[in-house]
Amino acid sequence: MEAEPRVSIVMPVYNVEEFIEDALVSCMAQTLEDFELICVDDGSTDNSRTIVASYCEVDPRFRLIDQPNQGAAIARNRGFEEARAPYVIFLDSDDFFEPTLLAKTLERITADDADICLCGAFIYDNITGKERIFDGKLKKHLLPETTPFAAAEVADRIYQLSSPAPWTHLYRTDFIRENALFFQNLAYSNDTFFFLTSFACAEKLIYVSEPLVHYRANRSGSAVTGLRYANTRLTLEAFLLARSWLVDHDLFERVKDSFITESIGNFRYNDRRVGDADEKRLFFEEARAFMQGFGRTPAEIRALPLMNEEDAKYFEYLLTCSFEQKLLNEFIDRCELLEKSSARVEELGDLYSESFFKAIHLEETLQQTQSSYSYRIGRRVTSPYRSMRDLVHTKRPHDQQ
Repeated sequence: MEAEPRVSIVMPVYNVEEFIEDALVSCMAQTLEDFELICVDDGSTDNSRTIVASYCEVDPRFRLIDQPNQGAAIARNRGFEEARAPYVIFLDSDDFFEPTLLAKTLERITADDADICLCGAFIYDNITGKERIFDGKLKKHLLPETTPFAAAEVADRIYQLSSPAPWTHLYRTDFIRENALFFQNLAYSNDTFFFLTSFACAEKLIYVSEPLVHYRANRSGSAVTGLRYANTRLTLEAFLLARSWLVDHDLFERVKDSFITESIGNFRYNDRRVGDADEKRLFFEEARAFMQGFGRTPAEIRALPLMNEEDAKYFEYLLTCSFEQKLLNEFIDRCELLEKSSARVEELGDLYSESFFKAIHLEETLQQTQSSYSYRIGRRVTSPYRSMRDLVHTKRPHDQQ
């Protein structure tokens, strides 16, 4: 009789033939063996589906579900419907994973009967082949030392602990079902609503502090890369739906400060990526209406514990400036930043030049000293003492120290 899986992996698949095998092989290599991998092919037009099907033939833990192209959110929701395990994680088909990802997160989440287990990630540059810790995926300096912890205990920073990306979060399956959580059907920011709602209602959260996922950046054909510039306004839709859901479930006031901080940062990030002038103006007007709904002044926003100066300025410009004045203020800010950067580069150049000429002067002084008559006499006088010192050093039993 086939053993029931302990973890369900849900993986949307769409036109990732170049990378899908890395994802599948790293799933096969998991030290936790009793899992199921549910791959949902979202109407791929390359060889992705064929590759997944070939792996399903050799590993009975792998399953393939087909659907016409509807996007990653619908694929995740569809895969979750098929999940049989008590815990579930949503991984991406262009990433790859540490062999202990499932084992370590499952151990932590079961030990405390938690709703969500967080972990860290690496960011892998697909062009250079180099990788580093992806700091934004697990902000250790904000995590409480005592675990498990409830969302209510860290309500002022709950959304700053991690990021919307679901692939660093292991969930208790029934927690998702009991709260009727889902991925919003958007071409971009489709994980934002799921993140904002799930973290707000979690009664127990836990974390593994080490990075266990390798996020692949700078790859051609990425859905995020291709849509970021044209669909940034979808972020606004995600936050609107999340705020409505949180209000309906009496959770918004509790997480309001963290929600505001998260939304301002996201809006500023996406605002910079709107290229068309008319679309940029529309985003400005809708973002301002959204921010006005918080009922906060710029001074109150700047006083939030995790608010940075750039985001605080952005909020102030949204509320107090016309569209044209906001653009002018942002241009002036960039010029001032450039001026400061240039001044700093010049300062560093001066320090380097000063150090360089000091080194040359010291070298010249040393050469003059070594060639002087008194220096040669001094070397001869101290020669016996230096010989004795060297002899002592060679006889010293270093390995007994």
